Amino acid sequence: MASTIEVLNMLEKLGTINRLKSLENLVNEYNEFAGMFRKIIGTNMWGAQRLWARRIIKGKSFAIVAPTGSGKTTFGMIASLYVVLKRNGKVLIVVPTSTLAYDVHRRLSDYAGKIGANVRIVMASSILSKQELTEAMKAIEDGNFDILIITNAFLPRHMDLLSKYRFSLIFVDDVDSVLKASSKNIDRLLLLLGISEEALHKALTVVDLMKKLRKPLGLGPVRRRLISLGRRLKKLNTELTNYIKNNNIGILIAQEL
Repeated sequence: MASTIEVLNMLEKLGTINRLKSLENLVNEYNEFAGMFRKIIGTNMWGAQRLWARRIIKGKSFAIVAPTGSGKTTFGMIASLYVVLKRNGKVLIVVPTSTLAYDVHRRLSDYAGKIGANVRIVMASSILSKQELTEAMKAIEDGNFDILIITNAFLPRHMDLLSKYRFSLIFVDDVDSVLKASSKNIDRLLLLLGISEEALHKALTVVDLMKKLRKPLGLGPVRRRLISLGRRLKKLNTELTNYIKNNNIGILIAQEL
């Protein structure tokens, strides 16, 4: 019978140990997130929230689609605290109205208090007094924040200020309203996550090529052109994959109402 050392050596040769270690880290991080959620809310996450938590832990962007009252905004706020506390990143929360910005700020402050976390939460919206808004803008200018809460209207008006930072997480509370406010807002959000304009251009080109390749293959010159487009698409996909691997891209959570 093989000894423990022999088994470990064999697993190391197969590369299995590293995969197991990676899985162990993911499980530990998930348990930390679940523990934070339970301490703040007082209950365990339900099915969809557990799925969203696994995506956060893996660093994957995703859309939240669930009925009203299912804890989407609550999850986004707890995810924001988790990213700040466990990954030392800055978080941007984008909401449609000043009233909602105020409510998110109030609840986040309460959540942070429940876990004894010293988190710098800044809100910039028209609901503030002139003095409060001046102080908020100064905090943003100086980078004196961990979580920044803004409205849809703030994003295009102050992109020059926001672009000083790379956010580890951006939580968009109502993605449809953000897109309606400005067609360029999605580009702005991706830039704030650390995706370069060149990479954005390549991604848009990929979308355009995929549309063209849906056409019937045809014969002769048409066929050769589509084959050429396919090769270009493959090349761009490879370049984008390498870009994502080699750059610290933040997570986007887009909530759909």
